[in-house]
Amino acid sequence: MSALSPPDERELTLFDAHVRIHQELASLGLSSTLHVAGNTVVNARVLLSSSDASRQTGGSGKGYKEAACTGAYFEALEHYLTEFHGKQAPIELIPAHHFSRRDYLTDDSVLDVIYQDQDSTLACRRYTSPLDDHSFCYPLALSLPGYSEAPVNGDTFNYASLKRYCCNSGIAIGATWNEAVLHAINECLERDALSLFLLHHFYYLHDHPLRMLNRPAAHEPLFQLWSDVEKELDTQVIVLDISSEFLARTYLAFTVPCIRPVGLFGSGTSLCPEHAVSRALTELAQMVLAVQQPDVARLLRLQDCHLAPFPRLQRCLQLDTDDLLARAVTHRVQLPVPQPKQPVSEHIRRLAEDIRSHQKELGVSVMYHTALGTTLANVVIPGLERFYIVTSGNVVIPQARGLQLHELYG
Repeated sequence: MSALSPPDERELTLFDAHVRIHQELASLGLSSTLHVAGNTVVNARVLLSSSDASRQTGGSGKGYKEAACTGAYFEALEHYLTEFHGKQAPIELIPAHHFSRRDYLTDDSVLDVIYQDQDSTLACRRYTSPLDDHSFCYPLALSLPGYSEAPVNGDTFNYASLKRYCCNSGIAIGATWNEAVLHAINECLERDALSLFLLHHFYYLHDHPLRMLNRPAAHEPLFQLWSDVEKELDTQVIVLDISSEFLARTYLAFTVPCIRPVGLFGSGTSLCPEHAVSRALTELAQMVLAVQQPDVARLLRLQDCHLAPFPRLQRCLQLDTDDLLARAVTHRVQLPVPQPKQPVSEHIRRLAEDIRSHQKELGVSVMYHTALGTTLANVVIPGLERFYIVTSGNVVIPQARGLQLHELYG
């Protein structure tokens, strides 16, 4: 690995990040195994195991081999820390009547079931804005899947109606606090944009034009990555701009023809459009290579069967992009003009200010922080749409943001 300048949205070089992650694994007494699928743009899978093999988690990485392997180690550690230390971060027990349709929760309809159980108490994390000292509490379960199976002492809430909306969106690891927080913010925005895309085109079947990205010029690095992904997958790849009203750009990549029965895609979000597209392309390759594993293919089939009684939801999971391209009006768009590279901290500031300008609040909670600086962060932005959870085979309905979308365009 070469010790060059840090990649986009990173504060450590790839070499330094590789060294760091192995230091962290050693300090926790974790052993690892690595498997790489693909030739050029690859899917790396890492399995972590504690010394007595009682604790195991896995993670995946995407991109060219060195970056994919380092990413897989970090994601495996993220999953390990989330699963086995997620409830060790500071937790506050908050009465349900604390939550109401006010301030930052005005349009966060996923909490409606909490309003109906005012006498209960919920475990929450406290989240603080990266812009100032404004803080708020938010239910722990919504960011920690599986929490409802073993709640902490004093948590009396019945999570039966809420747990299908619980996910790890907004949890990210980084070699620094800034890295972790930026990636967590981008993940929240990405999944919101993906939710709106699925609702528009597959749930509501809106007649909404597609924004298809033109390929960059042959001399640009993104052109080479796009070509390498197509060679790796032996098929054509299309990228759509599915950005919402926020400042960050979000892109969706998929193959032509689409993969059946469950459509596979990659998505990426960033203030840097090139980086967002590269994440979408490499995630697409990661997904297509992963589904060649029998366990992954079996999981997708089970998810498809689970949604069979709900045709509108199943359409969203199956993501028939061949049909979408055939029925939708398509506008060709260019990648925005590249901007000068900015520090990771500046990305965080700009995103937080933009989110606040849209009357939403962004909060950060640190779940784990090591002496070397590696950080596991949880970001929440109440009111963003959670419908993307349907792509995991969950039976969910649109929240207030998704319903408003139908009112505007339906």
